[in-house]
Amino acid sequence: MSQQALTRDHWQPDEAAPCCSAHDCDVLFTILERRHHCRLCGLVYCGAHVSHRLRLRNTADGHAVQWDPDYGQFAPVCALCYESRPGVRQELGVRRSLYDRFMRKRALRIESLKEHSLLAANIFAIEQLPDLSNQSLQSVVRWLPDNSRSACTLCLKPFNVMRWRHHCRVCGTLSCSDCIAPRRVQLRGGSLTADIPVCRRCNHAIDLNDMRARIRIAQSCEVLGLFERLCQLQGNLELMQIDMSQLLARIRVLEMEEAAAGARLATALEDHVQAGEQVALYARVAGEDAERRWKAAQARVADAARRIAMAKEDVQALAERRSMVRPEQNELREHLTRTFAEFEEQGQLFGRLKPQSASEKRVLEAVQRKVHQFLSQNKFQFLRQLVDSSGGRA
Repeated sequence: MSQQALTRDHWQPDEAAPCCSAHDCDVLFTILERRHHCRLCGLVYCGAHVSHRLRLRNTADGHAVQWDPDYGQFAPVCALCYESRPGVRQELGVRRSLYDRFMRKRALRIESLKEHSLLAANIFAIEQLPDLSNQSLQSVVRWLPDNSRSACTLCLKPFNVMRWRHHCRVCGTLSCSDCIAPRRVQLRGGSLTADIPVCRRCNHAIDLNDMRARIRIAQSCEVLGLFERLCQLQGNLELMQIDMSQLLARIRVLEMEEAAAGARLATALEDHVQAGEQVALYARVAGEDAERRWKAAQARVADAARRIAMAKEDVQALAERRSMVRPEQNELREHLTRTFAEFEEQGQLFGRLKPQSASEKRVLEAVQRKVHQFLSQNKFQFLRQLVDSSGGRA
């Protein structure tokens, strides 16, 4: 069953459109630049702006066209009609601002960092004191008066005759004996140690700071160790590549000398055969001239035999020298292969590290780029040397 042709009643007249209807197009219509009607809206466009196709059908009154994705026929439409079909341009739903929540979390995070920094600074100042008397400790941290609180700051249990007040030497707050514990500090650069009472909250904060510092130091040591190993492997690879190039050059020289010796041997054999044929020829001819030629042929036979012996010795000696170089080449090749594999593995370890800051992330990415660049430049050269040294077999 043939489909009904789309109506043209809604089309814009050609004379009413001297240029393309697209707002960002200034193409003027000529004999070469033809007009194209969008079958849905009826406006006139240039060929570049009527490149989409939709399923369309006539409306019930037959004077317009509408989109019908199930039973419509494909027709060219403009980009605006194509993007304006239902389900493409969705309106934004209900908006909710998370700024206040973010600012609250940010404020708590900043307050926690400030508190941890202050505690670390107090611990450092206490370690520089000449003694741990109350007067010296209060010069670092101001203690709360005893009558300022009637209950423990942490557990909120009231102070009484059995539950005494204790000042935390790091933050100066009042705590009970259950919420305070001695903590060892190093005095005068680590030469002396002493215990001072510190509340549970400060102990936890100091332990957390120490743990973070140890993680940063450990990761920094790991990064430095990996980087030093990479530099060492890169230096070894560069030296071994120089050794491999020199070894391949020696092998090529030996092969060229062996080929030249083989050519001399072939020439000497050919001369020996020709001289032998002349000896046999002149031996059957009588006369002084034939005898003279026979003697000259005998001399050429002797010379050819001497050159054959010398060429054979040269070929054998060069083959022995080349066979002595081959094990060294194979050992160096295996060492290079293992070192390249280890270098690539060490480079991949940098991608598995988790950076703690944006600068550390940039450093790790730069190292990975350098590793990739070194491998792409040198490993291909090494593989090409392997192919050349094996006579074209990978």
